[in-house]
This record gives sequence, C-alpha cells and structure tokens, in this order.
Amino acid sequence: MVDPANVVPKRVVIVGSGVTGLVAARTLSKYSDCHVTLVEAADRVGGHAYTIDGPTGERMDIGFMVMNDLTYPNLIKLFSDVGAAVEPSDMSFSEFAARGLAFLADDTPRTTSTRDFAAGLNQRFVDKWLVPFISAVWSTSADGAMDFPIQPLLKFMHHHMFLTLETVKWTTPAGRSETYVQKVLDMCPHVVVRTSAPATRIDTTTKHLVLESGEEIPYDALILACSAPQAAAL
Repeated sequence: MVDPANVVPKRVVIVGSGVTGLVAARTLSKYSDCHVTLVEAADRVGGHAYTIDGPTGERMDIGFMVMNDLTYPNLIKLFSDVGAAVEPSDMSFSEFAARGLAFLADDTPRTTSTRDFAAGLNQRFVDKWLVPFISAVWSTSADGAMDFPIQPLLKFMHHHMFLTLETVKWTTPAGRSETYVQKVLDMCPHVVVRTSAPATRIDTTTKHLVLESGEEIPYDALILACSAPQAAAL
C-alpha cells in the first residue's frame, strides 16, 4: 500500500489566465492536490476581463463586459459559485436588424466587410453604435472594426438575439470584471501565479515549458488555456 506521505503531487502548468485558465486553476485547487502554476504573458491576470479607471475615476471594462443566461450559462454559474454579483446592463438596439437578417437569409459565401455592408447607413449610427459595439466585442480598433467580415458579426448578433425585438436579460459584473477575477484567485490560495512570463516553447521530451526569459518550468500535465494561434505557436 502506498504511503500518502510519499506521494509527490503532480505538477500542472496552465498557460493563460483568462476565464479558461482561471476555471482550470480553481477546479484543480478544489478537486485535487496538484501543484498548480498559472503562467500569463501579460502583467495582469484576467485575459479579456480587463478593468481600467475611466476619466472621472469610474471603473470601466474594456474587454469582457456582459453576459446572459441563454448563451453564457456556464459563466453565470461560475459567477454564482464564486459569489461574484451581477447587475442589469442596457443592451438596447433599434437599427440594422432588417438588413442583417436579410443578409443571413442568403447563404451565399460572403467576404463583405463591415465597411461595405454599412454603406448607406446613418453615419452617426455607424460611428456611435456599430463601431463601438464591434470594438468592444472583438477588442479591436475602429479601423479594425470596419474591416471585420460582416457575416461572422451578424451570426454572432443573431445568436445573441440582437437582430430581433425579443431579447434576453443581459447582466454585467457588479464592480466590473476584475471583481470576479479576484474572487476566483481568492479561491486558489495555493496556485502559483506567474505574470509577465510569456511562454515561447513546449519541450515535450523533457516536459518543460520554456519561457521567454529562458526559464524552464517542469510539468507533469500542461493545460493550454490560450488562443488556438498562441497554442499552435508553442
């Protein structure tokens, strides 16, 4: 019989501290005795959950902002589990829907950009609603928003019920998204968090994650909680 005192905990390294990485860290902390290291390239934890100070001191989210019960059930459950409060968010929408639904009804493959699709729409609507909406959802610049392919944008809006008079109940993190990030971290007191530590390579032979600094972090299991292009580059 194996003496538990002689069992060395498995070393799990998580690359990326967005919601995927945070949930992985919390789950491992809750259900295992693994030694967990959370590695993040940025100088902060949270990924798209990014809160900054506004011009008058108010807290503002510039990445992840809103969620609803229909399309974000797991995220809603996470907020409930960690005790992160939410509050109602205004997601009203009045223009653009008819043209968008007609476009989606035609299943011909399209490469139309948002700029081309929006030609002829009220410019104030484009500047004050459409561009900020795309920029917020995809964390891109104003120019990038107008160059974005319109078809995946319309599919996203249709899936999230933006192109109908019916809607869902949208909520936003009370105290902004940084509050849920901190609550998750508070539930993982033994997780080692490494920020400003970009990974450059995975050595699968020796089972080491190689950082840009040259440091090598050994692992028994590795979780890539980053985007697909970032994971492929490793």
